[in-house]
Amino acid sequence: MLRTSTFLAAWLSCVALWAQPPATRASSIGPEERSVNPGINERFLSTDLDVEEFLSRFEVESREVFAARERVLAACQLQAGMHVADVGAGTGFYSRLFADSVGDAGWVYAVDISPRFLEHINAQIEEHQIRNITSVLCTQREIRLPDNSVDLIFVCDTYHHFEFPQSTLASMARALK
Repeated sequence: MLRTSTFLAAWLSCVALWAQPPATRASSIGPEERSVNPGINERFLSTDLDVEEFLSRFEVESREVFAARERVLAACQLQAGMHVADVGAGTGFYSRLFADSVGDAGWVYAVDISPRFLEHINAQIEEHQIRNITSVLCTQREIRLPDNSVDLIFVCDTYHHFEFPQSTLASMARALK
């Protein structure tokens, strides 16, 4: 069985924020928010991050979310033309799968705080000539996507890295159409 608690927690939080009136959403998040886990992402911000190490950990059949990729894709109910944000894209595994699923009329935003992961994703985009993925360098508080720009936000094994979850989830809610 897939471990869905992280995904479900992020989804429920996002839905709860999304369901609030826009004025409530904007005013409920302020700069005073404190980190829930200071320094949790230092490793990912390092210019020395070894992407190969994460490829060997993330893109292997022994990892639940890799092995269950077809079921995960089915659960997302992607359609041609959709715009999708893969928040915490990491190595870009799901971003690439989403790009295939949404087709040429759709778009995928591979969002991550790690410049090294995004460099890897950009190299994959170029190597495989993928035309519908954009990498987005986010901050620990903001996913940096325009308001009302995506149909679906995917978060996989990443919610525990949201150092400022209220701000991050609020920015996700604003990005949803």
